[in-house]
Amino acid sequence: MSKKTKVWLAVSLFVILVFSFAASLIQSNFGKTSVTYVRKGLADMITEINANNEAYGKDIEVSFGTASSAIVFGTAASSNIEFKMLVPKHASEKNRLPAIILAPGMDDMKDDLYTLYTELSRRGYVVVAVDKAGEGNSDLSADGYTNGSAGMEAIIEYVMSLPYVDEKRVGISGHSNGNKFLIIAMNRINLETRNHISAFLMGQGTGFLPRLQEGVLKDVKFGMIVGKNDEMDTVYFNSAFFDETDKAKDWIREIYPDFNGDAVPLGTWFTANGERPIAANEYLTETEARVLYNPPTTHPGMMFSRSGAKAYVDFFYNALGVPEGSDYIPSDNQICWLMVTFQLIAMLGYLSLVFPVFEILLNTETFRKLKADTIEAPASEFRNPREWIPTLILMIGMSAFAALSIFPLFRKGATLLPPTDLLPLSTNYMNQIVYWIIIVAIVTCAAVIVMHWIKKLLYRGTGILPESPFKCADITLREFLRSMLFAACLYALMCLPIIAVRLIFKVDFRISALKFTWYRPERIFVVLRYTMLFGLFYLMNSILTANTRFKDLPDWISTGIVSLGNSLGLIILQIVQYTALVNNHALRVSDMGSATIQVWKYFLPMLMAPVISRFIYNRTKNIWISTAFSAIFFNAVSIATTGITTSLGLFAL
Repeated sequence: MSKKTKVWLAVSLFVILVFSFAASLIQSNFGKTSVTYVRKGLADMITEINANNEAYGKDIEVSFGTASSAIVFGTAASSNIEFKMLVPKHASEKNRLPAIILAPGMDDMKDDLYTLYTELSRRGYVVVAVDKAGEGNSDLSADGYTNGSAGMEAIIEYVMSLPYVDEKRVGISGHSNGNKFLIIAMNRINLETRNHISAFLMGQGTGFLPRLQEGVLKDVKFGMIVGKNDEMDTVYFNSAFFDETDKAKDWIREIYPDFNGDAVPLGTWFTANGERPIAANEYLTETEARVLYNPPTTHPGMMFSRSGAKAYVDFFYNALGVPEGSDYIPSDNQICWLMVTFQLIAMLGYLSLVFPVFEILLNTETFRKLKADTIEAPASEFRNPREWIPTLILMIGMSAFAALSIFPLFRKGATLLPPTDLLPLSTNYMNQIVYWIIIVAIVTCAAVIVMHWIKKLLYRGTGILPESPFKCADITLREFLRSMLFAACLYALMCLPIIAVRLIFKVDFRISALKFTWYRPERIFVVLRYTMLFGLFYLMNSILTANTRFKDLPDWISTGIVSLGNSLGLIILQIVQYTALVNNHALRVSDMGSATIQVWKYFLPMLMAPVISRFIYNRTKNIWISTAFSAIFFNAVSIATTGITTSLGLFAL
């Protein structure tokens, strides 16, 4: 191992460890909160709820099963739910604390709510963030055994039964379609059992409001957050001016019929007696009340914005009170931005780890034969019009195609690639993205061939015959198989830091919903299946990177040309979309809110894949290693935690 590799490895590991540790300190309120990942079967929850009732004098009804009839799953997957528990260390049977259950949105997971659960738990609440059934690390089968609530019904009743939780002060909150499943659970719990949820804050994505059944809000403190710049709610609910709409006014009139204001005052509580002034740290003694928030957040931005976290803190302070044993902390006093920063820096350290780990693996006895003795210097010059003109045309053309095609292809993908046992991921996003990526890869391949023929025409009569752009992919079957093994080993080694920081620090590598995180090993079957579909894109990217080399340009500039070509179209698309959102309170293509949100996840792969490809090609003269590694490494970011939508999704052949 060279000195440079040793230094690179040491710096990367140092950054990972230091900033993961720092993030864990913020998450645990500097050791005052216990943070654990829990994976528990529904049958075990039933047993534990009944045991807690007997041991601690609780009276929690199990509405998703009974102690005498164990849940039988037959051929279905064992029905487990994974959740993250944050429990203040002063919580006990004698000091029972209010609890808050959080449900993330579609294709999100519990850790996507990291700023919210960090701010709530440091204020003394027991906080439980949940992977809904079929998403993250929870089993799809749990949905069917919890009355279609994606496991939320079981989690809520389980939390109510815990000896250190005050079951009379349990609140719930969801983001996007997490609201849907919490409503399903609350309809059943509050209307059909002796259990009672006392506070419900409906996060952004409030279109599920009509699902609330009559009477379910009796003795419930109910709040709504409607994002002013929500990519979807600006279309569906005129969210930028929601407080002025009849829908908002009628919502208040349901509890206070005499309301006649021109707009609903934001952050103001209403009861049956009208407007209810209340201090930020005061507990609302009335059992029924409503409050509306309209922070200037986007849909995904709600989960890590200061204004979003402020609304959550204000609501639960008023609805559940300041927990016993904790001091009041103003909602403007936030440290979650530190956790966001620390996890981002840790993620950058993790990404940089790819390069020294590659060097170490390449110098092992098994893979040393893949090392190239020499790499021929590029013969062409970028200043030559026969080179820069085709390169520029290809870059601009592919950027334009990527930007102009994503929304039309996203729409078509919903019907042309529906979820099946073979491709079991969410109907809302992943298969549509797959369809777009496949078309982009095919068009890129065609464009590379056309540009090669254009070059041949430009060099006609000069005695120079441009090499085939696909020559770099020409290796023997033995070399190909060794390359695939190398890529698999490299990916396996890159999973080790993810496992380590999860076990030691209870965090992962992320910025908002873009994350490198733990996923259950059996999901690798799904990851590999989608990787083969994405593989053509990364293959073409590696071919472009290998061919974009000029002797009059530094290597980093040549690589940057490909990275820019990958992402320029998406950058322009997002600028257009969000400029319209800010100025006109609606996206330029207003019905593509979901697709616009998904685009953010693909900037990192688009920018970094050419860098990895260049680094590996310069040492191996092999494009297949980077193709296979990038395909699985970057796809696992989205695929590993995306919602499974078929019962056979994990193991279907």
